[in-house]
Amino acid sequence: MNSKPFKEELIHTQKVSVIIPAYNSASTLKEAIDSVLDQGVEVEIIVMDDASKDNTLEVLKPYNDKIKIFTALKNQGVAYSRYHGIRHASHEWIAFLDSDDAWNPGKLKHQLQMCLEKDALICATARELANEHGESLNRILEVKDKITYQDILKTNSITNSSILMRKEVALEVPLFDSSLHEDYLMWLTLLKKYGYAIGINEPYVRYRISSTSKSGNKLKSAKMHFNTQRAFNIPLIQVMFNMIPYAYNGLKKHGRLKRK
Repeated sequence: MNSKPFKEELIHTQKVSVIIPAYNSASTLKEAIDSVLDQGVEVEIIVMDDASKDNTLEVLKPYNDKIKIFTALKNQGVAYSRYHGIRHASHEWIAFLDSDDAWNPGKLKHQLQMCLEKDALICATARELANEHGESLNRILEVKDKITYQDILKTNSITNSSILMRKEVALEVPLFDSSLHEDYLMWLTLLKKYGYAIGINEPYVRYRISSTSKSGNKLKSAKMHFNTQRAFNIPLIQVMFNMIPYAYNGLKKHGRLKRK
């Protein structure tokens, strides 16, 4: 990673398109949007409503002059929403935020600073786990200063809601099948090409988990992790070896996590 002298005023010239996929997200979407508006940098908020059946669109009405809303005719999954959200984005930086997550103040500003300092294309942060009601579980999932392709073969330490990346990089991501870990496929694809993402080991993301989610159901998550690596054409024997550190890191994450 190349570092160069950084000028604080450069941050104010950077603009970020924030893509929020939403499906039946009325109960959490306001918190997500408010956390973006509290970042202190110029943002374009793009909400991709995936044919919600609740009052998601009603929740969005007070923000009509601050956000762009695109509504799908039928539910097509989060991968579809992110893919098309990127193509509606007008700014040079892309950030993702799931509708049930939220950011802490300073996230985007810190990421822009680090990316500009290090000429980095992709940046992730640590996250704090919360329950379905948004209450902290006092558990933090950390990230390394440099996250490589080899690292994520062993464990996917990148969460979509923590990401900031250049738009030209995001546009390279194909439309993935949501039956797999579509976010994991994205990081495998990009890190294999670019080698690494930089990490900021501060829990800027408040990340909700539930027993029915892909990340909350550990057995389901392990199967999807295995199937995703196979779909990425990684040889079976290598995938089997990769599952050993994956299982270890999973136990470490959910059993002996760092407390705030």
